[in-house]
Amino acid sequence: MDVRALIQGQFDQAHQILAMTLADCDDATFRRRLPNANIESIATIYAHSLFAEDMMVNGMIRKQSPLYQSGAWAEKLGIKSAAPMPNIEWSTGVSAGLAQFAGYLAAVQKSTSDCIASLSDADLDREIDGPVGKQTIAAFLSGLIIQHLAAHAGEIAALKGVQGKKGLPF
Repeated sequence: MDVRALIQGQFDQAHQILAMTLADCDDATFRRRLPNANIESIATIYAHSLFAEDMMVNGMIRKQSPLYQSGAWAEKLGIKSAAPMPNIEWSTGVSAGLAQFAGYLAAVQKSTSDCIASLSDADLDREIDGPVGKQTIAAFLSGLIIQHLAAHAGEIAALKGVQGKKGLPF
């Protein structure tokens, strides 16, 4: 199997699980921040997941402006900045509902797919400085970004569960 096909399949599956986890999530559940919790709302975690993928793929790998900046998503989502690490101050500004994120999600997924398809074998072997140190672009895509999506899908499932909803859809 081709490395690009493997990475693309992993991204597709991670996004599919995230979408399945959110499929029955109403806006109240999506936006709710649990009292006395040290975890953010589902909306904040979801926004962070998409922003991080956008920034890592477009900013770090493609060396371009993230779509959040170049595509006027700040205005469309009503979020002042794409914080790489959410905090309380930032998370209180995340009020967009799940449906409002659909266009940004589609743009990020297309950009990621286009990036993966465009990478040569030499590109995949090129090292970049990431949040966990130097690693090849292939390892960065396959490891950090995909694991990031999966970890946050688990957080979202848990937050749904403590709100009385079914977490993971399987």
